[in-house]
Amino acid sequence: MKRMVIVLALIFVLFGIKTAEAAKIWTGKGDVIIGEIVEMTEEKLVVKTRFGTIELLKKDVVKIEGIEESKKERETKKEAKIGLGGNWLGFHLRYVVTESILAEGKIQFASNNTLLGLRGYYLLKDKEIKGNIPIIPYIGIEIGLPLSGYLTGGYLIGGFGGTELKVAKNIALDFDAGLYWVGLKSVLGEIGDLGLIFNLGISYYF
Repeated sequence: MKRMVIVLALIFVLFGIKTAEAAKIWTGKGDVIIGEIVEMTEEKLVVKTRFGTIELLKKDVVKIEGIEESKKERETKKEAKIGLGGNWLGFHLRYVVTESILAEGKIQFASNNTLLGLRGYYLLKDKEIKGNIPIIPYIGIEIGLPLSGYLTGGYLIGGFGGTELKVAKNIALDFDAGLYWVGLKSVLGEIGDLGLIFNLGISYYF
């Protein structure tokens, strides 16, 4: 009986070591890291070793062997890529290109015109304020096309900065402000002006 207990104990110990050391990672500096990959994105790896947690950039990793998918890794693969939501006086559709880059098409309505726009976002992940509601700063650019029965042409172009609040796993609130140049053309002539434009939106990612 005593011998059986010892054998079972050894099996559990060996199983535990295998689970904790699920992968072997080689870096460009020649380091070899052994541990469990607890998070994997397009840009980074987070590895849990017996000495602590290490974060590696994907570009610094040369080779990975013996990966066992963890729960967090599987969740990463299922990460939401599409965001659908509303902005001030309109709607938008987003696509998550990478962990830090978003592309968006939007439409906004006013009493006498409609604005079609394209936006590009760059999330400043390294500036993220963590907490119960993470706050992620971002910057971006936008181009737009105003449509109206009173206009014969026009455009909008500018840059903006703002913050995204992750109020839930799949829900984010955005607020930003930017400096834009707006050019409008009608039968009466052309006009252009530089101004500050604010934007508020909510997105659901799936």
